[in-house]
Amino acid sequence: MKLATVLKHLEVLETKVSEVYNRFGKLFQDDDEASKFFNEMSKDELSHRDLVAFQSRLVRKSPLLFEDVDIDMDEIFALLSRIDEILKQELKPALEEAINISLEIENNAAEFHFREIMKISNRDIAKMIRNLGKSDKAHRKQITDFANKRGIIYILEETS
Repeated sequence: MKLATVLKHLEVLETKVSEVYNRFGKLFQDDDEASKFFNEMSKDELSHRDLVAFQSRLVRKSPLLFEDVDIDMDEIFALLSRIDEILKQELKPALEEAINISLEIENNAAEFHFREIMKISNRDIAKMIRNLGKSDKAHRKQITDFANKRGIIYILEETS
């Protein structure tokens, strides 16, 4: 698969994750702390998207410098589908459910980033994806810290 294609899907993923957090920020606007938390998460995801978009532009400008990659995108497609389901739901989730949805998204994204990084030969792109994985883990910690502070029970599946 062309690296530019992989990056395009990662850009879409980061955008959609931002949309989920933005939606949660609006849904919990009566809870200043929760709204601010989700709005900050949304901004972080947009900065991730911008980083991926920058790398994607570099790849498109000089495609011969980048090898094709053998990456299984099924996991990303499944996560994108799950996020689309979340965004289509009209019901307002409880804060506990929003926390668990956020953890599910971050766990799946981190797992993909860390597993697939080994398949990318370009060091700059590999470093960027590794950093996205680290950011996913940092988000996971932010989410669990917020949940603990609020006394919210959450489900955390350990990943790499």
